[in-house]
Amino acid sequence: MLKTVSMAGIAEQGVPYKKESIKLEEAAQTLSIGNLTWIECVVDDIVTETPKILEKLDIQDGAAPARNTIG
Repeated sequence: MLKTVSMAGIAEQGVPYKKESIKLEEAAQTLSIGNLTWIECVVDDIVTETPKILEKLDIQDGAAPARNTIG
């Protein structure tokens, strides 16, 4: 079960923002205003809840391959 969602970030024009104890749907809508966003989700079972959270936030499950940027 998803217990709480909080987020912070830097919006356009470099203005910082912080929202605590919001609904996941609000976090998904707010993602579009930020250039840099941190979302914290507190859950009972991370294995069960992660796919649901990623889907709501429209985030693809899986990471891009790591690249070595050091010459």
